[in-house]
Order: sequence, then structure tokens, then C-alpha cells
Amino acid sequence: MPTTSHHSASKRIVIFIAGLVCIAVVLVVQFTGPGSEEVVPSQPELVKRVEIIDEQMQASRASVRKVMKAASTEGKEWDVIGAVNSLGSSLSEEECRELAQSLMENLNEELFIGISAVDFNSVLNLLRANGYAEPALFEYLAQTFRNDGLSIELRDYAVQHTEAWLRELDRTTGRLLIEDIDLRRAAASMLLEAVGYAEESFSGTAASALSDLSFFHPDEIDPVGLDASILHLLEGEGVHSHSRITAIQLAAERRLEGAIPFVRGVVHDEAIDPSTRLVAIGALGALGDGADIKSLQSARGPNGTGRFDRAIAVAVSRIAARYEAGGRTN
Repeated sequence: MPTTSHHSASKRIVIFIAGLVCIAVVLVVQFTGPGSEEVVPSQPELVKRVEIIDEQMQASRASVRKVMKAASTEGKEWDVIGAVNSLGSSLSEEECRELAQSLMENLNEELFIGISAVDFNSVLNLLRANGYAEPALFEYLAQTFRNDGLSIELRDYAVQHTEAWLRELDRTTGRLLIEDIDLRRAAASMLLEAVGYAEESFSGTAASALSDLSFFHPDEIDPVGLDASILHLLEGEGVHSHSRITAIQLAAERRLEGAIPFVRGVVHDEAIDPSTRLVAIGALGALGDGADIKSLQSARGPNGTGRFDRAIAVAVSRIAARYEAGGRTN
């Protein structure tokens, strides 16, 4: 009834207010003592404490930057991971410049003993996260890649980060972050060289980056040359398995009909690793014609896995849909 409901609501309000009073009493007891004044810091005191903490953090960052400068000028070894962790994830433009300079002046054949590939990767990740994209850094990455005296891991990271920077989009405009045409062309030249190292995994990374770059700036990448490089990674001898998988994917994306015979062979070659065959099945779904439907349906995967059956079903449906839309059933 309405009167009962009103009475219950009033009772709940009273209980709620009593609860708030109890909480307030507990808080006063915590922050005050018998005969003493309240010790809760005032707003000016809190602001002062924040300022002190901020000054301490700035001093810590300044100390790290000083160490980096000393390492650069005096050839000292430096704790890269420690520096990166101390600086935090958000850097000023000046801090980015100093971090990049310290890296570039320390990483060479004489001083490399003090810097690992992991350190190298960590610094570049931090610089890229802060949108640092100065030409000197790209020149340095190209020099690192072309330096046969450095480890393959370092050269691999140089390719990976060049590729990542080239893909980076401006969050405001949606355009590529690197708008300098000369810089892009220099990076593309280095990546074309990297594609030639077919036995290394970064050859596929480089080919993928070039393919993306050709989408944004088709006038800057020779499509015939790029397609030929992709087909070489697809069919060549001694190609790294990761690069071959990437090449199969790129051949499908770019609709390279010259890749079809090789892809068909991979689909049915049970001696090839299952991962590569699965990618080839997907590629044949994008590239194949009506005759490939029966061929795909006869393909056999490893025992005990349904992934091949699912991949084949998807590939067949793609071909069928494509040919039905075009009025072809062969």
C-alpha cells in the first residue's frame, strides 16, 4: 500500500544518513587524536607535496639524461633498460632527441659489447611510441642494417622498426606519419635490399612494408619489381619459412596470378609444414578458379586436426561465390 511504501522509504533514508554519520566519525577519529588538531593536509600543503614529488621526478629524469650524455661523449657503457624505465613512457621532444643521440653514438662495432639487441629494441620502441621520426634516426637504422659487423638480431630490429615507422599513421589526419618523400624513398631503398636476404625472416617483413607503402604511395614503389621480389620469396631456394608464408599472403593480397602454380603445389604437398599449407589454402581461395574447388576438397591435412577442413571450406566458398557472381561455374 502507498502508506507502507512511504514509511519503508523514510526508514531507509534514516538508516542511510546514520551510516554516513558513522563513516564521518571514523574518519575524524583516524585523522585526529584526543586534544589534538586535525592532521589532514590542507589544499596548499597537498599542492606543495605534489610539486616536491614532481621536482624529484624531474631531477631523476635529468640525472638519467646526464648519464646518457656522458655515455655518448665519453664512450661509457650505459644501462639502457634502466634509462628507459626511469624516463617513463611519455618523453619530451628534447628527451627523445637525447635518447636517440645516445643510442646512435653508442651503438657501433667498438661499443656494441655494452648494448644488447633487446636494449636496442626497447629504445626504438620508446622513441616510436613518442612519435619521434627524425631523418638522422632513419639514416642510422639503414646504416645498422647494412653493417655486416653487427648481429643479425640487430639488423633484423633495424628492418622491423623501419617497417613500423613507415606504417605509422598520424592520429589526427589518418595520413602516414612520415610525409618526407626523400625519407620514405631512402627507407624503401633499404627495405628493398632487405628483401634480398631471403634466408632471413626480415626479408618477409620488408616485403610486407613495401606492399603497404605502395598502397599509400603507388608512384614511389615499382610494382613490377616488388611483385618479382615477392615471387622470389615464394619460390626461391633457402627462403626463411616465415618469409615464405608472408610471400604467400602478399601474393594473395596483390592477386599475383604467377603465384598460383606454386600455391597449388603447396596445398597438396604433405611434406610441407602445416602452417604454410594452411596459408596456401587461404591464398588459393583468393586466387584460384573453379577447377580448384575439387582440388581443394581432395586436400588432406595432418591427422587429428579440423583446421584444414575449416580452411578448405572457407576457400571453396570464396571461389564459388566469386564465380557465381561472375556467372562462371567451371
